[in-house]
Amino acid sequence: MGLYLKLVNNLIAGSYMLALAEGFTLAERAGLDLDVVTSFLSGGSIVSSPLSSMKSPMMRDGKYETQFRLSLMAKDLRIIEEECRALGVANFLSSLASKMFDSASRSDLGDKDMASIQELVRKLSGVRTS
Repeated sequence: MGLYLKLVNNLIAGSYMLALAEGFTLAERAGLDLDVVTSFLSGGSIVSSPLSSMKSPMMRDGKYETQFRLSLMAKDLRIIEEECRALGVANFLSSLASKMFDSASRSDLGDKDMASIQELVRKLSGVRTS
């Protein structure tokens, strides 16, 4: 049961990280002050969470000091896909997150923090990456 609890947690975390990356990319493209976005997502938003507080500054600064490797999230999301398939559970968001994290892991982002998924989203959005 502990494994399934971890998978539930990482299904939500991986999907959330992808959404956070898209949100930061939208904010960047729209010309929002990323300090304001970081502050809002870290404490003033309905989606504020410890994960937002830890990862938003990384996304704002483009510095992904590893706390949880992107490649490990990619692995967990692959396992989640397998388990959802075996249990007959629809997994729309985590399936997309799995594909994105796999793609990022095959690039030079695998050893960086999972917040570096933002670099793949930025690249796919035509934003110059660091």
